[in-house]
Amino acid sequence: MAESFHELNSQSKIQKNKPIHIIGGGGVGMSALAQLLIKSGFQISASDKNAGKYLEKLGNAGAKVWVGSKPDQIPANAMVFYSSAINEKDPERVWAKDHNLEIHSRHTLLKTISQQYHTISISGTHGKTTTTGWIAYLLEQAGFDPNALVGGTMVQWNSNVRLGHGKINEKEILVIEADESDESFLFIESSEVIVTNIELDHVDRYNNLTHVVDNFYKFIENCQHSGGVFFPSFEVQDLVKKFINTAQHGLKVLKIMEQIQIDVTAHGLHWNNDTSKEFFKVGLAGRHNLWNAFAVLAFAVYHNLSVESIRGALLNFKGVERRMQYLGEFKNDHQAVISVIDDYAHHPTEIKMVIETLQKKYDSIIAIWEPHRISRWIHFNLDFQSVFKAGPGYQNLFLMNVFDAAGESQMPEFSQFSSILKDWSDNVLGTIAAKGNYISLLDHINSKKVNTAVVFLGAGNSAEYAADFYKAASKS
Repeated sequence: MAESFHELNSQSKIQKNKPIHIIGGGGVGMSALAQLLIKSGFQISASDKNAGKYLEKLGNAGAKVWVGSKPDQIPANAMVFYSSAINEKDPERVWAKDHNLEIHSRHTLLKTISQQYHTISISGTHGKTTTTGWIAYLLEQAGFDPNALVGGTMVQWNSNVRLGHGKINEKEILVIEADESDESFLFIESSEVIVTNIELDHVDRYNNLTHVVDNFYKFIENCQHSGGVFFPSFEVQDLVKKFINTAQHGLKVLKIMEQIQIDVTAHGLHWNNDTSKEFFKVGLAGRHNLWNAFAVLAFAVYHNLSVESIRGALLNFKGVERRMQYLGEFKNDHQAVISVIDDYAHHPTEIKMVIETLQKKYDSIIAIWEPHRISRWIHFNLDFQSVFKAGPGYQNLFLMNVFDAAGESQMPEFSQFSSILKDWSDNVLGTIAAKGNYISLLDHINSKKVNTAVVFLGAGNSAEYAADFYKAASKS
């Protein structure tokens, strides 16, 4: 595999005898790409400003890793790649430039790697991580032995990476999550693409929904221009129907989609083909996961996977950590069962789906919300208000500090945000500004006389708070 990188990618000069250094290698995406490179025989080093499980796993896989900026440890002849979170003033990036090292963004690395594989790319504003893991699990269960790079830790693997040797069309299979947030998905060379959902989210990069839709159209077209196959989820089929009809292989995909019906009541999918009728129970809760499963089933039927492997994958897939992840339960003073849930939801639509799903199982919901990025909160302020008022209500909502890793507090709109923050703080039940500060939350929990879900929502530090809270509450 490593030799083919050199032969087919002379423009990027990625060579087996040249070490590769990755700045921001502790992220879920970059660490996964690095593990794939190690498998292919490359010498890898990686740094990140923070320690974490993904950097640790990368080190365990054979890379030389360190925390913080240590330019003197970068090999003198290395190719350097940096994640989307690394700005041009980063000390290692500056050092690499000053020492005339070849340096590229994550986008180039994605392109270079993906063109060597039968790459199955899954993207969408919501649902892409779960669906990426689901497709990889399906192929694993069907005996295809795929490589897979998932944007979260899969419960059944306890990893975001799977390394395999299975092939389609004489190329090793790579199932990869394709990220629209930094437009890097436009650089992936895909043999097959799945789109789960298209909605405006990353307002720091996208001006409006039209901008988002146009990029997803390019993502689909990039695949189809090279003879690839496109699978939409149920949710986006009307928006992208023109690609289903005009694409190579499109008539087959369209026929398969017409054979699949979603059964919300039975929480499963009906597949009525030319010779038989099958029902597949879907194991992951939530209406959104029926939409994701729709695309998984269409993909499976297209590849003629056995009914038994499809049935097992749709029913038994356990999902990805931080997607309505059950941490445990305890009883409050009234002996009501209190379940603690951690979820990555940070967009109004995602939060709505989580709350809607939990409401079907629990009598009461208490939400602890960590807003993620000031720009998102400002843009979707009214949507967030609507979701929480219709869901648990402000009387069951606690607010965490906004997660602002991008430093958006320096932007001109911050004065507007200050007004929004005060309005929320004045109306929600309480705030949780630091780990361990759970007195008001526990008091409210102890007032509940019915089975209650305490759900932590956010894409930043909320997972740490959820784990810390459960540990503290279950001992009290």
